[in-house]
Amino acid sequence: MLKTIMPAYQKEGKTSVTIAIGCTGGQHRSVAFAERIGKAFADDYAVDITHRDVNKRKATVNRS
Repeated sequence: MLKTIMPAYQKEGKTSVTIAIGCTGGQHRSVAFAERIGKAFADDYAVDITHRDVNKRKATVNRS
């Protein structure tokens, strides 16, 4: 879908597109997916990937 619409965004004069991906925790699935999308577009567009929660500490559950 993104590969189809990106040329239309450029044609309209858009200079940036923000794509947000989330998952519980933000340290595994969303990181991997963002990296994959970034690599897919890096040859044709300027790509900036920011992982907001990748270094966030996971909460621990005390089940005593």
